[in-house]
Amino acid sequence: MAGIVGSAVVQEVVSGGFSLMRNNHEEMASQRHLIERLKWAHLELEFALERTQRMPMIEVSLLKVRMMIKLAFEESRDLLYKQQTLRANLEGGTEQGVTTLAPSLPNRIMHAVKPFFGTEKGSISGSCVRRFEMFAHKTDKFVRDVESGCSLAPYRGNEMRLVLQVITSAALGSNIDVFLL
Repeated sequence: MAGIVGSAVVQEVVSGGFSLMRNNHEEMASQRHLIERLKWAHLELEFALERTQRMPMIEVSLLKVRMMIKLAFEESRDLLYKQQTLRANLEGGTEQGVTTLAPSLPNRIMHAVKPFFGTEKGSISGSCVRRFEMFAHKTDKFVRDVESGCSLAPYRGNEMRLVLQVITSAALGSNIDVFLL
């Protein structure tokens, strides 16, 4: 009885290990594709920020969404920069100042097996890219909401500019003194 249970446990462990290795290999094999998807999401975030930069927003919820989009944009920019510098270091033959070793048999085996275990340093996960794609997908609705809610005609007068500045600064939490003459 103990032999059967032991055999089942070993079979589950081996099956889980192979499943993990297959999933990690698929994830690592598509790094270039993931980086391209991240670049597209980054461009969509940038477009939304540029498009809504000068549009007047008086709703606090729209200002909060714009701030979230800006944070996601900055985070994706930093991640892309990190990937570019990492790829440049790896293509240059060094990784953070450490030279590569001679291609001995153990080093070649380790280099061949490393992608199966997901230990490649600096790789982007699919869930990370999906997160930025989710933000980019939501920017379309944000831009439509801002464009549909912004009729520029009421904002031409000086008093509306003053009201807009007060509402914007209150939403962003800054303290400014406004003196009406």
